[in-house]
Amino acid sequence: MQNGRLNSYSGTHKTIAGDAFKELKKLINTKVTFDVVVIDPPSFAKQASEIELAKKKYAQLAELGEQLTAKNGLLVLASCSSRVVSKTFFDINNEVLSSKNRTYTLKLKTQHDVDHPIGFPEGAYLKSGYYRFLD
Repeated sequence: MQNGRLNSYSGTHKTIAGDAFKELKKLINTKVTFDVVVIDPPSFAKQASEIELAKKKYAQLAELGEQLTAKNGLLVLASCSSRVVSKTFFDINNEVLSSKNRTYTLKLKTQHDVDHPIGFPEGAYLKSGYYRFLD
């Protein structure tokens, strides 16, 4: 909210905190869509035994987020699970979003910034994708 004020943003901003799966489904049931949807869950895979379930959860969130993203809207999908590597995360998102009857482009992939150097393979846990829907 403070960033919006500092940048003279006059649009509507709403932060919803809660179980992402439940909150997203509630919104979908109201038939509302948004110009920007950001889904940034906590780590789903803190140990190797949780990887497969984490992949399913990321797929579910991508599907729910797509349903809430308006025409020409931006869907941001993020992960901080070190055990789900970037390639896998982006492959999951691409598979889910490609299965929808909408055209989209991956505008940006982000990872750690320079102030958060990666010193070991498991340290590369931050990743996000910015998906623009064209219809």
